[in-house]
Amino acid sequence: MGPDIRFRNATFDVKKEKENSYNPGVVWGEAILVWLRDHASKLTDVSDIDEEDHGNFCSATFDGQRYSFVGMCGADEPDVWHLVIERKRTFKEQLLGRGKTTVEDPCFTYVKGLLEADASFTDIEVDP
Repeated sequence: MGPDIRFRNATFDVKKEKENSYNPGVVWGEAILVWLRDHASKLTDVSDIDEEDHGNFCSATFDGQRYSFVGMCGADEPDVWHLVIERKRTFKEQLLGRGKTTVEDPCFTYVKGLLEADASFTDIEVDP
């Protein structure tokens, strides 16, 4: 799994999120991915947002590389959101443990910078 950006955003409301069929009433994550799609102009070929057992996900291209984005918010902390960013690696990279997404990754630093520049995002922390 790639680095995790943890933050608060008072404009995101879990009550307005679509129900997650994997964990209804327990996890959400669509709001951050919609925000990302609407504000991250350097992301291209953004996929539809879909659900998974930890929240929601989509993929997009940044500088010729494909990335996965997972947005999460849990019932235990409904005002804390997470965004995990991971570069898609080749089978060989995965097999050899190479090419993992780090906090120095250009896409990660770009997205983190967007969040830091928007006053609605507070208490931003990174778990590498």
